[in-house]
Amino acid sequence: MTAPVPALPTFTAGQVPTATNLAGITDNLFNLYNFTMGGFRKDRPVVVVGVSVENFELFNGSDRAIVWDERIVDTDSMWSGIDADKLIINTPGVYRFGLSVTLQPVTAPLGSTIGVRIATDGDIANFSAGVSYGTYDSGSGGGAVITTDSIIIGTSTYVQGWAIQDTGTVVACDPRFGGTRMWAVWEGPVP
Repeated sequence: MTAPVPALPTFTAGQVPTATNLAGITDNLFNLYNFTMGGFRKDRPVVVVGVSVENFELFNGSDRAIVWDERIVDTDSMWSGIDADKLIINTPGVYRFGLSVTLQPVTAPLGSTIGVRIATDGDIANFSAGVSYGTYDSGSGGGAVITTDSIIIGTSTYVQGWAIQDTGTVVACDPRFGGTRMWAVWEGPVP
């Protein structure tokens, strides 16, 4: 099915719009959404994934891609359990990404940190967001959050959340208190 060419009615000052004029405007808006024209979409690509149980562990000093086990929202089939550490971009465009990692409490040296970052196609250096570090407290655990600016992403690009910690021991991601989550939000087509 081909996308129809919009036919906008014209109006002059003082003219009362007719039902036909209003129907034409409605049809044009419908077509913008139905054929994803002009950046309009029925369902904006959004994904939120998480770690729902305490089964993902970060080893001391090892940078590791987080393996997600829970799909919270996914309007564009960006996550599957097969490649559970990746968000696959199916709709090219401008995106924002975020990553929040919460770790369980363990006995850790004062000043221990957790670092989080986001990578495209497995290359942490590809991403402009850099690294965000949070502190780790033995009594309450630790966490860090990172978000990106608007980034142009093509189809089939995959995005991963990575984390590293230096507590001196293995620490599990904590699903409580907002937990460990990653999200991607489509902002629109490439300008």
